[in-house]
Amino acid sequence: MSNFDFKINFKLNLPHIQLENSFIAITFRLAHSLSNHLLNQLLEKKNNFEETLKSIPLEEKPKFIDDYKRDYFEYFDLNINNSKNSIDLTDSFISQILKDTIHFYDDKKYDLIAYCIMPNHVHMILCPLIKDTDQFYSLSEIMFSIKKFSSNKIKKNETIWNREYYDHLIRSDIDLDYQLNYLIQNPVKAKLVDNWEDWKHTYVKRM
Repeated sequence: MSNFDFKINFKLNLPHIQLENSFIAITFRLAHSLSNHLLNQLLEKKNNFEETLKSIPLEEKPKFIDDYKRDYFEYFDLNINNSKNSIDLTDSFISQILKDTIHFYDDKKYDLIAYCIMPNHVHMILCPLIKDTDQFYSLSEIMFSIKKFSSNKIKKNETIWNREYYDHLIRSDIDLDYQLNYLIQNPVKAKLVDNWEDWKHTYVKRM
């Protein structure tokens, strides 16, 4: 099985990738971290995409879909950086819980490549590990563990996370470089620091 083998699984409203020895970029966010106005804009983008896709020649569809997904996510990520929440994930107490949670499952359920904790969302790059013979930990299992454990530590008996998350299968070394650079530059784009290395909530494993 290569690092770029995968299959698709649908859960809730988004298609999520069930990985088999593959790298994946994940973004998950606090509940209620998007305004109704932004949600409506994202829905309009999605509807326009689906309508346009019908007229795109078959051979051009893969590139059109990839371009849309990247544009959609970057628009979402730019706007979520401007949203305010009652919980700040970069608070020293909360961020330490998140870091401990993410590192706890490293080498247990996934190989952690990098993460960046932002005020209301988190970026991660990881590779799921084998659970048992020919069976890898699913993305849903991994996200459930991280969200449940951290929620209980931060706010007992109350879920702080949005049920959905964004995931992107990394298909090449070029894509991995792009995703890693996007992750580390997120605090810079949000004007929180001038240099990514000054953001104390970013971790990158030496590869």
